[in-house]
Amino acid sequence: MKRTILAGALLAGALAALPAGAAIGAGVTQCTGILSDTTINGPLEVPSGAGCALDGVHVNGSLKIDPGAALSIGVDNGLNPSSISGSVTGTSIEAFDSFGPASSIGGGLSLTGVTNVPMNGPLAPLAPGSLGVDNFNYLDSLRISGATSISKGAASAPWTDANAPRFNGSFSYTNNGGELDLTDGSFFGAGVSLHGNTGGGTLDSMTVSGSLLCGNAPAFSVGSLSVSGYNAAKGGTC
Repeated sequence: MKRTILAGALLAGALAALPAGAAIGAGVTQCTGILSDTTINGPLEVPSGAGCALDGVHVNGSLKIDPGAALSIGVDNGLNPSSISGSVTGTSIEAFDSFGPASSIGGGLSLTGVTNVPMNGPLAPLAPGSLGVDNFNYLDSLRISGATSISKGAASAPWTDANAPRFNGSFSYTNNGGELDLTDGSFFGAGVSLHGNTGGGTLDSMTVSGSLLCGNAPAFSVGSLSVSGYNAAKGGTC
């Protein structure tokens, strides 16, 4: 799914860097708004109920999203990407968004029990990505080095890719109620597991360097796939 990033980047630039980062002890920094063009040394945390937008930000450490919080990872007004050297984790979070070219997570991405989408909740006033289209949790242009796991999300929390994200580790989307659409050139460097999901979805224009395992009801519809290992979607459904 193609997606424009200009509107969100310009709005973030217009709002400038809000005072969104504050140390909370033990080297942990808290993000409660927009952070732009800065480096955070040590872990970063998004507290419950807050929305955090990283625009051209480098985090030398891990990032934790607390229950009811939401995170946007993307570019600044000059299209400089964000990076997180460690892992990103969250349970019962509101929403997740990435936008813009080649932001990266050096560890894994693990999100359990996502409840909503970026256009609602604490990310809405920060306008992540393209205005008015964030009715999905976006995996837009992300580069993730470790494993990706998205599980037990609500039906109100669908997911999609955009602009050929790259998942170098394993990818697992399991026991979610929300739709999953991967149709924009996603690359998977290891196995992909799609199991127990009830929201349906579409798989197309994907490259999987490993096996594709699936079992969903309703089944996902399948288009053009390149799978180097076992392919459970050969029959056109997954």
